[in-house]
Amino acid sequence: KRFKREMKFNFGKTNTINSKVVRNGILIVVVFLTLFNSACKNKTELPSIEEVNKESILYAAYVQNQFLQIYEKRKNSTVTFYIEEQGEKKPIGSGFFITPEGHMLSCQHVILSREKLFIRVGDFDSFFPAKLLNENKDLDLALLQVLPNAEGKKPEFGHFTISPTIFPNTGSYYITISSPFGLQASMDSGIIARQMRVNADKYRPQAGFLQLSKPAYQGSSGGVVMNLEGEMIGVIRFSLGYPGGGAENNLIGFAIPANNVFNFSSDQKDLVTLKKKVSRGIIEIPLMTPFLIKKLNLPTPIGVIISYVEEGSPSEKAGLKRYDFITQINEEPITDAVGFSKVMRKLEDAKTIKIKYFREGKFNEVEVGQDTQTEKQK
Repeated sequence: KRFKREMKFNFGKTNTINSKVVRNGILIVVVFLTLFNSACKNKTELPSIEEVNKESILYAAYVQNQFLQIYEKRKNSTVTFYIEEQGEKKPIGSGFFITPEGHMLSCQHVILSREKLFIRVGDFDSFFPAKLLNENKDLDLALLQVLPNAEGKKPEFGHFTISPTIFPNTGSYYITISSPFGLQASMDSGIIARQMRVNADKYRPQAGFLQLSKPAYQGSSGGVVMNLEGEMIGVIRFSLGYPGGGAENNLIGFAIPANNVFNFSSDQKDLVTLKKKVSRGIIEIPLMTPFLIKKLNLPTPIGVIISYVEEGSPSEKAGLKRYDFITQINEEPITDAVGFSKVMRKLEDAKTIKIKYFREGKFNEVEVGQDTQTEKQK
């Protein structure tokens, strides 16, 4: 009897709950149908499946056409880098032109301070020599320049303009042209998986990268990443994946964003200009190499070497010579050629500057006056 009473009680309670649920459910459905009916009367009809399919086809055709146009327009702005081993040229990575004078960008880990390099432009077969102008290990970027071949000819090429204000959105399309496994001018595409990703590089955890939906294949590092307008938005750098699994497990690619590329390239182009221009008589700041450090018996690699001093210039009058190693200007440390150019520009109006330099085993200091040409311009 007790069991029956409990069952009756529980059944009655459950039945009450169920009836409330049913009533609430019916009320919700009625409200929804009323709102839906009202919306249909006051709103334009939804497009049909056929119309949706037509729009999708048109957009797909537009994207494909953009891909084709960008490839044809941009492939000859890209290069494949080679080194010579045992008489044969071996591909090592990718790059692209950034000036009409033939300056190129790639990743530092591709170039690795090599002095003898060759390039092929786009999908052409001809080789041209190239020289390294400067590199930055922290940014993993290198600046190079194409040289004439044995016949004195230079290649025909296009170039990219680098803007620091182009930031692709997460989910937007990107296009790459690079040389994976040495296959020149190969095109690929994907979506930006993340606009800015930190903690991707264990050696530089605070550095930000574009996260790509495709990996950086062997030989693609240094290649250009573009948006659907054909604008440079990054430089292919590295991949992350499971260790020891081979290329098929390197599933996520990363690229150096355009603003970092702009900061590096703009400094380097200033440097290239400076190397042709007299700055208080100091001309040509060569790339610091282990060979020069050893040859000049330098105490540190942090500084810049004078390659040439213009005759009759303030620097020559002050006693500076070729191979003097500058470490400070007005007590401000000089770490590299880019830092040298920045300090010289900053002190352009100073009547005299104090230069600390190293020569033949000891440090010296000298005051250098202003360029005569600069004084006349004022």
